Amino acid sequence: MNRMALDNDKAKATEIKFPFTHVVLDEAGAMLEPDVIGTIIHGCKFLLCVEDHLQLNPFTKWRLANQFGYNRSFLERLASTPNNLDESHNMMTIQYRMHPAMATVVSALFYNGRVTTAPSVVEARSRSKPLRFIHVDGEEENKNFSFFNRHEIERVVEIVKEERLRHCHLSIDVICFHKPQR
Repeated sequence: MNRMALDNDKAKATEIKFPFTHVVLDEAGAMLEPDVIGTIIHGCKFLLCVEDHLQLNPFTKWRLANQFGYNRSFLERLASTPNNLDESHNMMTIQYRMHPAMATVVSALFYNGRVTTAPSVVEARSRSKPLRFIHVDGEEENKNFSFFNRHEIERVVEIVKEERLRHCHLSIDVICFHKPQR
């Protein structure tokens, strides 16, 4: 595509009217103001932000984000303002995803015990033990702006091998957010 065609496409894109009066932003707890502002300046009349600012941090590749205050999400800023629109703020107090033992820890740490587990989830998962806390010594290392701990990696591999030997039918997933630990 040549430069003229690109400029023409850009011009057409800016001419498009925002066709939605109502917008739902999922994962809004991980968004910064610039991510949200586009919906407002194009004529959105009603904006519903769905997420929890206590769960995900805002995502940006900008290295100076913390220095300029972009380490707090749009929702976190909104929730911390003196007039935080209490009548427009709703909190989910019943959770359906996590194992009850894990949910109890999360509820106590982040929500002052206000989040409970649905009775159907408690019943369905009452027999399993999904959570173990294991102390691992070691230091975090930094590689390409991501952190990892070699001792943690080794310990996780060791545990997976042990569990597979004891229960060969198990399907085990290891979830890791830091790329160098994968």
